[in-house]
Amino acid sequence: LLTYTYIHILQSYNIMKKNFLTFSILFIFFLMLAKMDITKTYALIGLNLWLFSVLPTLLPFTIISSILLHIEAFSKPLEIIKRFTKTNFNEYIPFIIICGLFCGCPIGAKLSADTYRQKKISCKTATFLLCSLSSLSPAFIINFALPTSLSINLKITLYIIIILSNIIAAYTIVHILHIQDDSLDTEYPAVNNTTNVHKNATSLTDIFENCILSSFEIQGKIGGYIIIFSCISGLFIQTLHLNPYVSLIFNSILEISSGLGTYNSISLSHQYIPLIAALISFGGVCTICQMFSCMNDVDIPKKCLIYSKVLSGGLTYILTYIFLN
Repeated sequence: LLTYTYIHILQSYNIMKKNFLTFSILFIFFLMLAKMDITKTYALIGLNLWLFSVLPTLLPFTIISSILLHIEAFSKPLEIIKRFTKTNFNEYIPFIIICGLFCGCPIGAKLSADTYRQKKISCKTATFLLCSLSSLSPAFIINFALPTSLSINLKITLYIIIILSNIIAAYTIVHILHIQDDSLDTEYPAVNNTTNVHKNATSLTDIFENCILSSFEIQGKIGGYIIIFSCISGLFIQTLHLNPYVSLIFNSILEISSGLGTYNSISLSHQYIPLIAALISFGGVCTICQMFSCMNDVDIPKKCLIYSKVLSGGLTYILTYIFLN
């Protein structure tokens, strides 16, 4: 009887979740039709943001990192370091960490998923790296996301706090959810055609073409998410007539780039710095969806990323508040 009740509740929950998602999408669709002028305006804002800021910044690093990962250009130098230092570390992990930290999201997520797909790292390691390297790039955080009135030293300190919060949150979530450190020689499920073409590519031209195509596919998905979330945030802000402070939080939770631009038009006191840092650490729903697009064909649990981002935002707020006070 208890089993039947549990199954019935679970089925009812899944049906309600599916219906809620369906009605939400229909509501947004008809709202876009009713507010075509607002939809067009914010779609252009999202397109401009992606085309002139995100794409030129991320695309070259996405292509180069994909090529380096495919040809294993970093394995030989790191193998020499392993022999010289007499240590036994995974030579793929330093490459993922360096690219993930300096290039920002979603490069770290893509490299973690790609490396796990190739069975070079375990599920537990891939999950930890993906969650801990889920922050935005340092150039974006320091030059755009944080208020321009802050000193460069304070900006760097806040960036370090955000990175530490991501690492602590990732470590905590991976251990709480008991992600298994599976063996690397287990059979992995079939992946998409692009990956199969990568594996069969023999010439350098084929490698470059496949890496470029896959990188454009990732960037296209990112652009789509930025545009649609920019429209959604703009529609709700204009329709509900939210005040600037609520608009800052709401916009940043949905799409971080559009949201953080709000504080430039309002006067924020020193007490709002922990909130802004926490929103940057969370990254927004749009950023999480971008990372999901990089891990669609791997069995890394997506709930780990969600829990980690929420916990990271909370930790960043607490640590920033303690540091500033």
